Amino acid sequence: MKKITRLITQEIPMKELREIKEISQIKSEARENQVPIIMDEGLGFILDYIKKNDVRFILEIGTAVAYSAIQFAKVSPDIRIFTIEYDILRYHEAVKNVVNCGLSHQITVFLGDALKFDFTEQFDLIFIDGAKSQYINFFEKYKNNLTPNGVFISDNLFFHGMVEDISKTKNYSTIKLIRKIRRYIDFLKANQEFETTFLEIGDGVFEVKATNGDTFLGGEDFDNRIQQFLIDSFKVSNGIDLSQDTLAIQELHRMENALERLNKKLFNLKLLRETAVQNIPQISLIQQGDCVSIDNIQSSIDSAIPLWESQIVIAITLARQKNVVDLQSNVVKTVNEMIKNNSELVKTNALTIAKQMEEGIIDVEVLKKSSQNLIETLQGVKQIRIEGEKKRDQALKALADNQAKLTKVIMEQSGSPLNVLPDKKA
Repeated sequence: MKKITRLITQEIPMKELREIKEISQIKSEARENQVPIIMDEGLGFILDYIKKNDVRFILEIGTAVAYSAIQFAKVSPDIRIFTIEYDILRYHEAVKNVVNCGLSHQITVFLGDALKFDFTEQFDLIFIDGAKSQYINFFEKYKNNLTPNGVFISDNLFFHGMVEDISKTKNYSTIKLIRKIRRYIDFLKANQEFETTFLEIGDGVFEVKATNGDTFLGGEDFDNRIQQFLIDSFKVSNGIDLSQDTLAIQELHRMENALERLNKKLFNLKLLRETAVQNIPQISLIQQGDCVSIDNIQSSIDSAIPLWESQIVIAITLARQKNVVDLQSNVVKTVNEMIKNNSELVKTNALTIAKQMEEGIIDVEVLKKSSQNLIETLQGVKQIRIEGEKKRDQALKALADNQAKLTKVIMEQSGSPLNVLPDKKA
């Protein structure tokens, strides 16, 4: 089954937006602080859609400072809005703005990752204006939360014209984001569950209508109707019914396929033509750049090089002068340092010598200390001798006592006096 995606290019007249004082202030502060908010043209289109389709329940992915949510709520007091913001600072700013506008009963602001929320509610409109790299994931997550006649609306699909012409930026991160937006557009074109309309409003808006299971919004159904129209026309003109002619039906299919291939070729040719048209000013700019480069080179040869040579001579001369000045300065500084150091050394030496002359060879305090040490030494030696004599007397006494005890024991055992000396005859 084929899917028809309508590309609509039109100018939407600027609507008179009801901006109360608070909303005007929110808008100006957002622009001043570089907070991304929806452009007036896109906002006017969505507000008009809400009014004409009696939208009552809205889910917004990407609150920012709640500028768009407040505008949606102002359409009707019966409108209820859920809006999700990932950035905590913008979340608090959004809550403050909602309260200041007196819309807390209509708008509920959630903090967190939109991919991690699970809502059971059904929404008449789901507005995707969050992280561009997650558009496909947002679509897939919340497509079942759409009412049978509900719509997805998303902003920034042109991304300042860079989606169509990626050469407008050289930033690698921006290029990656643009490629993800392109994949999202291709995803919508290939999606057979929804009917997609692209609107060139502001920075690009798309509208995706729910089918409630009816995928025959075009595609095969549309092809069959074309085929039947051709059969009916041929029958009226020639009186022949081709519906019963298998070969004719096959030929019609072949012609349709050929026509489709031709349309694709024409589309590709248009793209090539657009590329060629863009190449003309690019080549012109390159040529202009070459001419400027040649002029600069010639200017360098005629003027810059001689000036460079003269400046080198001046620079060398000045450098030499600086070296002479620095050398003279170092000499003067060295002489002054020597005079200063010598005078300080003379002062120190003279004072030290004079002090030493006034002092004796041996300090009196040293002699007193030495005499005291000698006295203590002699007294200590005398005391040690006295104690030694006492210990020797005690030892002799102890030896005598032991000798007497030993003699007594021997005599008691032998029954005769102790003969210390051995008998020579024995």
